[in-house]
Amino acid sequence: MLSPDGDFLWTGTKWIPAPPATATMPLANTIHDSVIMGDVTQITNQMTQSDIENYFLTMLDAFEEARDDQAFEILEKAKKIDHRRASEMFSNSWLTRISNSRLKGIRRYYNANLKGMAPSSFNMDDITTAPLIFPLELFFSRLVALLDYDLNNREAWILLAEGALEFYNFKLAYSNGHSYALVASDYFQSIGDTAAASNISRAVTLKKKEANKRLYLSVAFLFSALLILFIVI
Repeated sequence: MLSPDGDFLWTGTKWIPAPPATATMPLANTIHDSVIMGDVTQITNQMTQSDIENYFLTMLDAFEEARDDQAFEILEKAKKIDHRRASEMFSNSWLTRISNSRLKGIRRYYNANLKGMAPSSFNMDDITTAPLIFPLELFFSRLVALLDYDLNNREAWILLAEGALEFYNFKLAYSNGHSYALVASDYFQSIGDTAAASNISRAVTLKKKEANKRLYLSVAFLFSALLILFIVI
């Protein structure tokens, strides 16, 4: 029993100070606060997704401009916002867009630095050959990395074959002794695209004949030079 002023409680034998009243939060307030927190969470998720997508759009631009190193730096920044989400986007939901952007950059690099520039000689000391070594190495390494990322990028396989055929005499156009062009041909054969596989195989055969012809001519020229030298002496 409380005293009239509400400050004391009768225990049956004596008066003791009344315990403080417990404030009860109305149910309506609890529901309202929960709704607000849900809205905040949703807004936060939307902002996170938007921030990551902005980074990814910038990354696509970098890939298309053949700035691969910078593109991957941008990807790491996106992962710092939400590593799981950014990784999923890179590996799945954005894979096709990223793959195509990387291919555009590699194609642009190839056209600017390598296309139509293959000399007949592949002597490392040849003045026309040495400047091509680094661009060629970068071209093939980026293209192989792209195909590791997206095995089904058909245009990337075609570009691989194109580069390998143009630079057929260069060791950089080979993987474990096999021309990248034949590797591309095997891929198309494996997916049932026999037309593409046959076209590439025929092109490799022509390149091989051209290389053998140049070799025969070189041997003949050397033999003639030695014969003339022998006659003169």
